[in-house]
Amino acid sequence: MIAWKVAEPHADHLIVVRIGPRLLPEILLAFLRTNEGQHALRAAGSGASALSLRPSDVARLQIPVPPVELQQVLAELIQASELYHRSSIEVAERRRAVAQGAVERVLRRSAAEA
Repeated sequence: MIAWKVAEPHADHLIVVRIGPRLLPEILLAFLRTNEGQHALRAAGSGASALSLRPSDVARLQIPVPPVELQQVLAELIQASELYHRSSIEVAERRRAVAQGAVERVLRRSAAEA
């Protein structure tokens, strides 16, 4: 687990977290996306309909910290996965555009022949 520094909020809805060299940002984000991380955030915050977190709430979160070497391997895996995800979305969008274009051409041709 790691203790971290939380700066005063820059706005009513923004908290700056400085994590230091023992925890990579990709690992922190990955943890916060897990069920355990989401539960920790909900437990730390308050509010019935919208979660509200104070800097002191965030500072009390306990984040598991694997060795830095393992974090680096995991960060590379995360980065590769994100790149693949974005690329897959781009390819799917291009395929959709090609299909839509084909449909539009057929419809225009059919309308002209009618």
